[in-house]
Amino acid sequence: MFCWIFLLILPVLNLFAGESACRKPTILRVVTQQAESIEHYEDERLYLKTEKIHPGIRGWVLCHGSSVIALGNLFADEKGCYLRCRSPDDYLFTCPKPKCGTRWWFSDTWSQFCPKCGAAGD
Repeated sequence: MFCWIFLLILPVLNLFAGESACRKPTILRVVTQQAESIEHYEDERLYLKTEKIHPGIRGWVLCHGSSVIALGNLFADEKGCYLRCRSPDDYLFTCPKPKCGTRWWFSDTWSQFCPKCGAAGD
């Protein structure tokens, strides 16, 4: 009996877990949580190791150890599977210092710190 209740509740729990996990940009999560899953970077494309990509319930996921990242916008070409930089999968930071106000894509600097003044971006 408990098993059936658990099986009925599990999809609902997955729905909420997936929802909060998808709010953070994919590229930022891949670099900070699964850097070893990156194959290479070329032409504003972050190529992933294909052996780390697996089918999930709602699409492709990147798995390494206990870390699982949903790959909502995964693309492929003759070089492999990749995420597009400067896209909704990337993160656009803004410098919190009013005098600076610089905006930059995470994939431009691979850092959360402002390239102009060094402050941590929002």
